[in-house]
Amino acid sequence: MPLILLLLFCSAAWGAGPLPRNVHVADVTPASFTVVWTTDSASTGNIQVYADVLATIPVTGAVIEQDFVLGEDNAPAIAAENIGVLRTRVSGLS
Repeated sequence: MPLILLLLFCSAAWGAGPLPRNVHVADVTPASFTVVWTTDSASTGNIQVYADVLATIPVTGAVIEQDFVLGEDNAPAIAAENIGVLRTRVSGLS
């Protein structure tokens, strides 16, 4: 399995984003993983996945999506973001 570098970015609606805290990687398989983290305020998250430690080679084919979404209902994701809880699933890595 290739080395994967994961970068987390958070942004708040009102300016410079809060720092990610309590970062946990779970449900790890050769093809996917889930990242859960918190911030101290409402925010949205962005994950970028790289194949090298210098973050110069983006992983192609990765699917990155919020993991709180249930079918067409994204209300759980919005509620979680409003309290600074973010959960994202990365798949398609094999």
